[in-house]
Amino acid sequence: ASNESARLLPLREKLWAATQAAFPGAIRNGTPEDCLTNTLNVSFPGFDGEALLISLDLAGIAASSGCRRCHGFNSIFVPAWRLIFHAM
Repeated sequence: ASNESARLLPLREKLWAATQAAFPGAIRNGTPEDCLTNTLNVSFPGFDGEALLISLDLAGIAASSGCRRCHGFNSIFVPAWRLIFHAM
C-alpha cells in the first residue's frame, strides 16, 4: 500500500466506527478489503435521502446517493451512499 493509502485506511475505519455509533442501523456496503481506502459506502435504511444529503453537505462532508435516473424510481431507502472522507 502507498503511504497515502496507509494514512487513509485508519481514517476510513474511524469514520465507519463513528457512523455505526451515531446510526446503529447503518449498513456498510462491500467489504473493507475490496474498496478504496478513501471511500466508505454506507446505506441508511429508513432515512430521507435528500434530507440526509443536505445535512451532510452543510456539515462539510462530501456525499452522494444512488442515481435516481439510473434506478428509474425514488426509493424510500438511500440505496447507495458514497461518503468520501478527506482528512486535512
